[in-house]
Amino acid sequence: MATSALRELMRNDDRKVIKIPLDEIHHYAGNFYQDTNPEGFQRKAESIALNIEREGLIHPIEVMKDGQGEYTILSGNTRYKAVSLLFERGIGDGTIEALVHERMDEDAALYRVVSANIQREKTSEEVLMEISILGDEYEQLHKEHKITGRKDEYIAAKLGISQRTIRNYRKKDMEAKAKQASAMGQDAKPPRQPEKPRKRRKPRKLSRKAAVDQLHKHVEKLLPMTVRQLEIMEKQPIDPKVADHLGQLIHHYVEIHCILEKEKREENKNESLHDQ
Repeated sequence: MATSALRELMRNDDRKVIKIPLDEIHHYAGNFYQDTNPEGFQRKAESIALNIEREGLIHPIEVMKDGQGEYTILSGNTRYKAVSLLFERGIGDGTIEALVHERMDEDAALYRVVSANIQREKTSEEVLMEISILGDEYEQLHKEHKITGRKDEYIAAKLGISQRTIRNYRKKDMEAKAKQASAMGQDAKPPRQPEKPRKRRKPRKLSRKAAVDQLHKHVEKLLPMTVRQLEIMEKQPIDPKVADHLGQLIHHYVEIHCILEKEKREENKNESLHDQ
């Protein structure tokens, strides 16, 4: 009773449900879903064939006109296979009930294919294709002011997954593409834009006295450090060349220190004479 009522409801749909010869129907080339398990597909078709033999085809397949007098399957590949199996065994009249859509463009056909396969088990690649196709659908509907909200929210509702899952799929896809590009010797990242040349800051002008003071502080800081390092090394085996180098370095520091001290004394003397 329920089965016949459902079939009657479908026949009253605005779209036409008709019987089409099996040999006038072909698979849609744009259907990206893969039968990764042919044996599983065959078993499922056999199971559906038994149900169809017992109760008839409850849900018609969906097809669209191909413009050449034949039809392309949008939804119902397994049901089509099941009816074909029955016909090969002498059961049925070689036709199948189908809900017929007028010929549509590639995008519209893909939307129908995705909608019909929401519940099936899918590979990561197939889910990424669904995300891309539904994203395009969202953009079109949003452009026509037929929908509001965010894109990922729309896709998540259609696929029955979370927005976080969608972001994870995209992230993994980007990582896989980057790895593949790296393996091929390509740069996965987009080329960097040339940086604008930075303006060089003009060096700050110092007075002679300030310059001497800075240099003097620097030497005073380095000299004790070098002496301490030499003292530590004298307690351990050391390369004579290294010891000689440190000795020369300390000698130069001492010379510079003396010169700076002399410069500082002369500078202070000149300032004193100027103040008098």
